Amino acid sequence: KNVDLDPTGGKMITAPAGRGLSKTARYQVVQEKAKKRAKNVILFIGDGMSMQAKELGRILSKGLSDGKFNDLLAMEKMPNMALVTTSGYDSIVTDSANSMSAYMTGNKSVVNAMGVYENKTKDPLDDPKVETVAEILSRSKNMSYGMVSTASVTDATPAAVTAHTRRRAEQKYVAADFVNRNNPPSVVMGGGAQFFLPLATPGSKRKDNRNLIQEFENKGYAFAGTKAELNSLGSDKPILGLFTMNHMNVYMDRELLPKNSKVLKGFTDQLGLLDMTKKAVSVLEKNPNGFFLMSEGGSIDKQLHTMDWQRSTYDTIEFDKTIEWA
Repeated sequence: KNVDLDPTGGKMITAPAGRGLSKTARYQVVQEKAKKRAKNVILFIGDGMSMQAKELGRILSKGLSDGKFNDLLAMEKMPNMALVTTSGYDSIVTDSANSMSAYMTGNKSVVNAMGVYENKTKDPLDDPKVETVAEILSRSKNMSYGMVSTASVTDATPAAVTAHTRRRAEQKYVAADFVNRNNPPSVVMGGGAQFFLPLATPGSKRKDNRNLIQEFENKGYAFAGTKAELNSLGSDKPILGLFTMNHMNVYMDRELLPKNSKVLKGFTDQLGLLDMTKKAVSVLEKNPNGFFLMSEGGSIDKQLHTMDWQRSTYDTIEFDKTIEWA
C-alpha cells in the first residue's frame, strides 16, 4: 500500500512476507509522449475473442471460396496489429476481470480480481487499489468516460473500468459504486438490472432495498429500459440504460425469435452494441476535454462457454464408454 513509482526509470520493490521470506518485483516506469495526442479514446473489447473466434467471425461474415477467405475483417485491415498475453500473476489461464484490469491499469492481478493487488484478508474489498485509465483521465483531465456492453454492466469487463475488488462476483457493490464515486461514468449501458433494483422487486439480486436506478435519476441521469426509450432520449444528460435483468440476448434471439419467446423473458425491445455505442458517443462527445469509452461485445465469451460445457460433457461420456468397454 501507498507505493509511489514516480519519477520515471527502473524501480525495484521488495515486500517482506515473514519468516525471512520476501518477494521482489521490478518495474520500468515510463512517460511516453505520443507524436499526435488523441482527444477521445474508444476501447473495443471482444470478450473471449481468441484467434480461433476471430477466424470464425471472418469465415461467417466474409465467406470462403476455393479454400480461401474472401476478405479480411475490418480489425485486420488496421495499420497495426499485435498479440498480447493476458495471464495473471497467479494463473496462466486468466478470466475477464483480471485481463480487463490489466488493460485498464497496466498491472497484472489475479483471477477474479480487478483494480487491486490481491491480499489474503477475508474482505474482498480491502485489497490495495490501483487507479484505472478512466479514473486517471476523469480525475486529472476532467474527461468523461463510460461503458457499454452486451453483458451485464456489472460483469467483469465493464466493471473493471472503475471497480476495485478481489472478487468479481461482488456485483451489488459494483452497481452501487458506479453512482457513489466522485467521478461517476457519464454512460452505463447494457444488461444487469437485477443488481440495480431493490430487493422487493421480483428478480432483484440485491440484499437491500436501495433503488439504484432512482439514485442515478436523482443525480441527473436519464434512464432507458428499452430500445425505444433510449432512442427517445437526447444527448444532453448522462444515461443509464439497462435492457435485461442479466446479460442481453444475442442477435439471433432478439431479432429472429418471436417476441413472446420464453428466451427473451419479456425483454422484447433490446438493442445491439452498435446502437448503444453510437448513443454513448453522442453523450460523451459533449465534453470539450474529451472522453474514454469502453465498448464490449460480451456475447462471444458467453456463447463459447456453452461449447466448453458441451465439450467437457462429450469427453466425459467417451471416457465412461472406455471404462465400459474395458
